[in-house]
Amino acid sequence: MIAVKGNGQTCRLERRGDARDDIGGRRSDWSVVAGTADTPCWPQPANSRTVQAYASRQLAVTTSVFVATELEAVAGDRLIVSDRDGEDTTTLKVVGAPLDQAGLGHLWRIDGEEWQ
Repeated sequence: MIAVKGNGQTCRLERRGDARDDIGGRRSDWSVVAGTADTPCWPQPANSRTVQAYASRQLAVTTSVFVATELEAVAGDRLIVSDRDGEDTTTLKVVGAPLDQAGLGHLWRIDGEEWQ
């Protein structure tokens, strides 16, 4: 594992699941994926090549988030970025699986669309 000095921003990955309400009915609920809380991350606007690649598949991407830990995100997950004070600043809908940027397992890119 390599040591990573972050910019103070962290992210967490949330996945939708079913839960029971007070009277036994099912409801959809978001929960943090184990091991993803407080993951150092580096969000930035998606570059034009990335935007075009997803647009050719009828998908919108606004932001790329880089992480030094493989988060095993799947399309439809919610990625929440927080500032150094712990305040949530950006919520993204993950549109694809994380991409290993260098092929060495040290840096992954997760592409997402601003959550509406």
